[in-house]
Amino acid sequence: MSVSDVTPDRLPRGRHGIDADVVVASQRERLLRAVVQVVGERGWRGTRIADVVAAAAVSRRTFYELFDGLEGCFSAAIETGFAQLIAAIDHEDVAVSDDFGDRVRRFLRAYVDLLSSTPGATRALHVEMLRGSDEVRALHDRVMEAIGERLLVSRYGDGDRDGVPRDFGVTLVAGFEHLLSRHIRAGGDEAGLALVIDDAAEIAVRALA
Repeated sequence: MSVSDVTPDRLPRGRHGIDADVVVASQRERLLRAVVQVVGERGWRGTRIADVVAAAAVSRRTFYELFDGLEGCFSAAIETGFAQLIAAIDHEDVAVSDDFGDRVRRFLRAYVDLLSSTPGATRALHVEMLRGSDEVRALHDRVMEAIGERLLVSRYGDGDRDGVPRDFGVTLVAGFEHLLSRHIRAGGDEAGLALVIDDAAEIAVRALA
């Protein structure tokens, strides 16, 4: 799917009486979705601000009123998506009581569902992000570490983790990312992706048993 085929919801043209804060929020959301779409389709090195504003249907002036550059916009998109993932998982965990394996599978599926909601997101995060600047790769590392920490909390809670290596969680998450990236680069389908999730969950359960 081309970015030209995906137009985020936009507000009516001309005078519409919509509150200014709502307009800004809509423009920002469209830019966040667009930057992920374009990076996923064209690659990090092939993405330009002109491509992003065209896909988002906003002006270049609006872009610079909201972000200081392409990296700032992309970083905001990653941080927003991660916050949405954590909120979705926390909401489900409050209502569901199950074993560790089920929690891991639910977490991984929620992550993949979030990626699939924005065209290009899976490739943008798991292939192209690692080709970005030092700052973009550092953000990738922070997100990976945060997900790894949540994996350990899901298994051990907030209490003592005596004997558990500090980087145990992020190592398992990095393994999942490798499996996911390999699947993407090979042109894998949705059915294969479900198998990747199941394999990653089983690995995490056995490692943290």
